[in-house]
Amino acid sequence: MMPMHAVWLSLLPLAAGELVRFPLKKLELNYQELLESIHLGAENRAQLGSSSGSVVINDYMNAQYYGEIEVGTPGQKEQVVFDTGSANLWVPNKKPFLSGHNVYSHKSSSSYHANGTVFKILYGSGPVSGVYSADD
Repeated sequence: MMPMHAVWLSLLPLAAGELVRFPLKKLELNYQELLESIHLGAENRAQLGSSSGSVVINDYMNAQYYGEIEVGTPGQKEQVVFDTGSANLWVPNKKPFLSGHNVYSHKSSSSYHANGTVFKILYGSGPVSGVYSADD
Protein backbone atom coordinates (compact mmCIF):
# COMPACT_ATOMS: atom_id res chain seq x y z
CA MET A 1 0.00 0.00 0.00
CA MET A 2 1.23 3.49 -0.86
CA PRO A 3 2.16 5.72 2.12
CA MET A 4 -0.22 8.65 2.67
CA HIS A 5 2.44 11.31 1.94
CA ALA A 6 3.13 9.66 -1.44
CA VAL A 7 -0.57 9.90 -2.32
CA TRP A 8 -0.60 13.62 -1.50
CA LEU A 9 2.57 14.18 -3.54
CA SER A 10 1.06 12.38 -6.52
CA LEU A 11 -1.95 14.73 -6.41
CA LEU A 12 0.11 17.94 -6.34
CA PRO A 13 0.36 18.36 -10.14
CA LEU A 14 -3.44 17.98 -10.42
CA ALA A 15 -4.02 20.59 -7.73
CA ALA A 16 -1.71 23.00 -9.53
CA GLY A 17 -3.67 22.54 -12.79
CA GLU A 18 -0.75 20.99 -14.64
CA LEU A 19 -1.14 18.39 -17.36
CA VAL A 20 -0.06 14.96 -16.19
CA ARG A 21 0.91 12.38 -18.80
CA PHE A 22 1.09 8.66 -18.27
CA PRO A 23 2.85 6.55 -20.89
CA LEU A 24 0.60 3.92 -22.45
CA LYS A 25 1.75 0.68 -23.92
CA LYS A 26 -0.43 -1.23 -26.37
CA LEU A 27 -0.83 -4.85 -25.39
CA GLU A 28 -0.36 -7.03 -28.46
CA LEU A 29 -2.13 -10.38 -28.12
CA ASN A 30 -1.47 -13.37 -30.29
CA TYR A 31 -4.43 -15.30 -31.70
CA GLN A 32 -4.57 -17.82 -28.83
CA GLU A 33 -4.42 -15.07 -26.18
CA LEU A 34 -7.19 -13.18 -27.99
CA LEU A 35 -9.43 -16.27 -28.00
CA GLU A 36 -8.76 -16.88 -24.32
CA SER A 37 -9.61 -13.26 -23.44
CA ILE A 38 -12.88 -13.48 -25.41
CA HIS A 39 -13.89 -16.71 -23.69
CA LEU A 40 -12.86 -15.42 -20.27
CA GLY A 41 -14.91 -12.26 -20.80
CA ALA A 42 -17.94 -14.33 -21.82
CA GLU A 43 -17.57 -16.53 -18.74
CA ASN A 44 -17.36 -13.48 -16.47
CA ARG A 45 -20.46 -11.91 -18.05
CA ALA A 46 -22.36 -15.19 -17.73
CA GLN A 47 -21.60 -15.27 -14.00
CA LEU A 48 -23.03 -11.75 -13.56
CA GLY A 49 -26.42 -12.49 -15.11
CA SER A 50 -28.99 -15.21 -14.65
CA SER A 51 -28.67 -18.34 -16.72
CA SER A 52 -32.16 -17.87 -18.19
CA GLY A 53 -31.01 -14.80 -20.14
CA SER A 54 -27.72 -16.20 -21.38
CA VAL A 55 -26.97 -16.17 -25.10
CA VAL A 56 -24.08 -18.17 -26.55
CA ILE A 57 -22.33 -16.08 -29.20
CA ASN A 58 -20.39 -18.05 -31.79
CA ASP A 59 -17.46 -16.55 -33.68
CA TYR A 60 -16.96 -17.25 -37.37
CA MET A 61 -13.38 -16.28 -38.35
CA ASN A 62 -13.50 -13.00 -36.34
CA ALA A 63 -15.78 -11.65 -39.07
CA GLN A 64 -19.26 -12.73 -38.05
CA TYR A 65 -20.92 -13.45 -34.71
CA TYR A 66 -24.05 -15.57 -34.55
CA GLY A 67 -26.22 -17.40 -32.06
CA GLU A 68 -29.65 -18.60 -31.09
CA ILE A 69 -32.05 -16.28 -29.30
CA GLU A 70 -35.71 -16.39 -28.33
CA VAL A 71 -38.02 -13.64 -29.55
CA GLY A 72 -41.60 -12.99 -28.49
CA THR A 73 -44.10 -14.40 -26.04
CA PRO A 74 -44.05 -17.35 -26.05
CA GLY A 75 -40.39 -17.45 -27.12
CA GLN A 76 -39.64 -18.37 -30.74
CA LYS A 77 -36.12 -19.70 -31.29
CA GLU A 78 -34.20 -17.93 -34.04
CA GLN A 79 -30.64 -18.24 -35.39
CA VAL A 80 -29.37 -14.68 -35.92
CA VAL A 81 -26.20 -12.89 -36.99
CA PHE A 82 -25.35 -10.16 -34.50
CA ASP A 83 -24.57 -6.90 -36.31
CA THR A 84 -21.77 -5.45 -34.18
CA GLY A 85 -22.07 -2.12 -36.00
CA SER A 86 -25.68 -1.52 -34.99
CA ALA A 87 -27.78 -1.26 -31.87
CA ASN A 88 -30.65 -3.01 -33.67
CA LEU A 89 -31.16 -6.70 -34.27
CA TRP A 90 -33.25 -7.81 -37.21
CA VAL A 91 -35.03 -11.13 -37.36
CA PRO A 92 -36.40 -12.43 -40.67
CA ASN A 93 -40.13 -13.12 -40.90
CA LYS A 94 -39.98 -14.67 -44.37
CA LYS A 95 -38.20 -17.95 -45.08
CA PRO A 96 -35.39 -17.59 -47.62
CA PHE A 97 -35.52 -20.00 -50.54
CA LEU A 98 -34.37 -23.51 -49.52
CA SER A 99 -33.66 -22.38 -45.95
CA GLY A 100 -34.12 -24.64 -42.95
CA HIS A 101 -34.01 -21.78 -40.38
CA ASN A 102 -36.92 -20.89 -38.11
CA VAL A 103 -38.86 -17.81 -39.11
CA TYR A 104 -40.31 -15.28 -36.64
CA SER A 105 -44.09 -14.81 -36.69
CA HIS A 106 -45.28 -11.61 -35.03
CA LYS A 107 -48.86 -12.95 -35.15
CA SER A 108 -47.81 -15.73 -32.76
CA SER A 109 -46.42 -13.28 -30.17
CA SER A 110 -48.56 -11.54 -27.56
CA SER A 111 -45.78 -9.00 -26.83
CA TYR A 112 -45.29 -7.69 -30.41
CA HIS A 113 -45.53 -3.92 -31.01
CA ALA A 114 -45.54 -2.48 -34.54
CA ASN A 115 -43.46 0.65 -35.23
CA GLY A 116 -43.94 1.05 -38.97
CA THR A 117 -40.64 2.77 -39.77
CA VAL A 118 -39.08 1.26 -42.90
CA PHE A 119 -35.36 0.43 -42.91
CA LYS A 120 -32.93 -0.59 -45.64
CA ILE A 121 -29.39 -1.83 -44.97
CA LEU A 122 -26.81 -2.81 -47.57
CA TYR A 123 -24.45 -5.50 -46.28
CA GLY A 124 -21.48 -6.92 -48.17
CA SER A 125 -23.48 -10.10 -48.69
CA GLY A 126 -26.57 -8.27 -49.96
CA PRO A 127 -29.40 -5.90 -49.03
CA VAL A 128 -31.84 -6.26 -46.14
CA SER A 129 -35.03 -4.26 -45.74
CA GLY A 130 -38.03 -4.37 -43.44
CA VAL A 131 -40.04 -2.53 -40.82
CA TYR A 132 -38.86 -1.63 -37.32
CA SER A 133 -40.88 -3.32 -34.60
CA ALA A 134 -40.40 -4.36 -30.99
CA ASP A 135 -41.12 -7.55 -29.09
CA ASP A 136 -40.63 -7.42 -25.34
